Amino acid sequence: IFSLALLIAVQGCRSSMQPSQSGMATDIDASQRAAMIVSAYPSWTSFATSGRVSIDNGRISSSMQMKIIRNKSITVSIRPVFGIEVGRMMITPDSVVLVDKMNKIYASEQISSLTNGMPFTIEDFQNLLLNRCFVVGEGTLSDELLSRMNISSLNDGGIRISAKQKVAGFGYAFLTDANNNVTRLEAASE
Repeated sequence: IFSLALLIAVQGCRSSMQPSQSGMATDIDASQRAAMIVSAYPSWTSFATSGRVSIDNGRISSSMQMKIIRNKSITVSIRPVFGIEVGRMMITPDSVVLVDKMNKIYASEQISSLTNGMPFTIEDFQNLLLNRCFVVGEGTLSDELLSRMNISSLNDGGIRISAKQKVAGFGYAFLTDANNNVTRLEAASE
């Protein structure tokens, strides 16, 4: 249930806006580019959005609303018809709550039991949804945390920002395009 709910939340966060086409100077090295990405993150306290989510190749589609309060919660509301809520997922620092109003089902689980020993925090989940690089368990990537990452250039003009140390047996990396937009998060057991 948690995986499906998170998939729905992530699917709803796609943007129809295209990345800036301003291009990057080629003489800036990968470490400087990573520092530029980190310094471009605006400060924030809350975020709200709405949109449509589709699963099963578009066979199931619904409108949704998402509200994020920094370091406190992520709430996703599924509203398929006339804005009437039929389901809700709320992630807090210590739990995940799912409510299926149509079937009158309520589920609550400790977040630690859903992350298989990974030290994910609410801030990590928020960064994932907001498309920001982060250090698992330690927060948004910052100038201070850059020293914990390996940074390298990619052939397509992007950069790869990968964790120097595995977390619970997993390695992970953020990949960017030539315009410093994070395009992918890779995670694999190594």
